[in-house]
Amino acid sequence: MKKLKNIIAISTLTLTTPLFASAQITNPISSPDLSTLLNRIIDIIIMLATPIVVVSVIYSGFLFVTAGGNEQKITLAKKILFWTLIGALILLGARVIATAVSGTVDSLSA
Repeated sequence: MKKLKNIIAISTLTLTTPLFASAQITNPISSPDLSTLLNRIIDIIIMLATPIVVVSVIYSGFLFVTAGGNEQKITLAKKILFWTLIGALILLGARVIATAVSGTVDSLSA
């Protein structure tokens, strides 16, 4: 019974493969080159992450204000602000790296 299932699976795969092989596959991203693709991806990431950075900075400021001298809350607020700024710098660094890569790719293709 198991051999029969394997034979049916192999023959079905063998018979249907040419149908899928001749199908046209389109590019869902529709980027003409690598530099455009990188810039679009970085733009989307920055667009999604910027509000998160702003909210995190506001939240850490709120924690600073409401700490009332409590060292643990102040330490938590400092940690949140520090890691938020690190994340923002990584976002800016990603933009710089993407610009450098796209410039290098453009100069190689020219």
